[in-house]
Amino acid sequence: MKPLDVYNYIKVHLNSGAYDAHGSSEVSMVCPGCGDDGHFSININKMKYNCYKCSIGGNLAQTVIKRRSEWRKLTQSLATTKDLVSGGNKGKIFFPKNAFNVYKSLYPDFAEPQKKHITNSLSLCERAFKYCRGRGLSKEQIRDYGIYVCPGDPRVYFPYWNGGGEITYYMGRKMMGSIDVMKTKDAFEAEKPLFGRHVKVLRKIAVLLEGVFDHFVTPMSYALMGSSIGTEQMLQLREDGVEKIFVIGDPDASEQADRIAKKLGNFRFQAFPVFLHSTSDPGELGVKIMTEIVETLLDRDDKVYKPIHVNVRQ
Repeated sequence: MKPLDVYNYIKVHLNSGAYDAHGSSEVSMVCPGCGDDGHFSININKMKYNCYKCSIGGNLAQTVIKRRSEWRKLTQSLATTKDLVSGGNKGKIFFPKNAFNVYKSLYPDFAEPQKKHITNSLSLCERAFKYCRGRGLSKEQIRDYGIYVCPGDPRVYFPYWNGGGEITYYMGRKMMGSIDVMKTKDAFEAEKPLFGRHVKVLRKIAVLLEGVFDHFVTPMSYALMGSSIGTEQMLQLREDGVEKIFVIGDPDASEQADRIAKKLGNFRFQAFPVFLHSTSDPGELGVKIMTEIVETLLDRDDKVYKPIHVNVRQ
């Protein structure tokens, strides 16, 4: 059974309400293959389908790309008619009420802070500001990316917001504290974004890296917030008109960079894995070196898949 046929079958059932919702991202319905009523399921986020009784199974991602608007309407309808988001607030990202914006707290001329902001957070904000500057962020980046801290929490937080200004994801990175505290903390059950897109949308060419600190020192880049790329991230790249992509991996993550580039290639992007011959991650190399590397990549005229090796002078 072709993916398009499966897609149309699922669409009919979603529109008619002939399905059952399970948790926050999965629905089940009568299997189009064997007719079983309890073993055919679809993961709405990953766009995968599978029957645990017969051989029907596959991925709808490439089919959905051509019908993205329709698919979103279908899934929005699910949340409304079937309460797919159980409990009402599951999956919703709450911006901590006691969070302090690092830049606003330290620079009163930018936005008038309340006295309690100064009393309770100035020392923590100063520490966070110093930590971010030490990791390669500019003063302007600390301001534009809305970096914040929370009292009693040894992390600096990097929020991601949608076009309406709503926080849809955040990542906290430990800057001090006990060894028992996790190094990073992500927003619970949130879709990982192309971090950086909320501040500047890239067109035609993009550089993809693993983490936020890699992004902050690399021009024309997004952070994947991990060592893989999701379907939603690829759909955003397609929507923005990105055509050519350089995937720069950490020195010890060449396989991941190659896997991401090949996956992008399957989605008809011109994608190239970039292997840095260095003992340092991109975020540790700094703005000057990463800018030089990107400029070198932009001068290339590769048309087909080819791993790119870069010897880094440190």
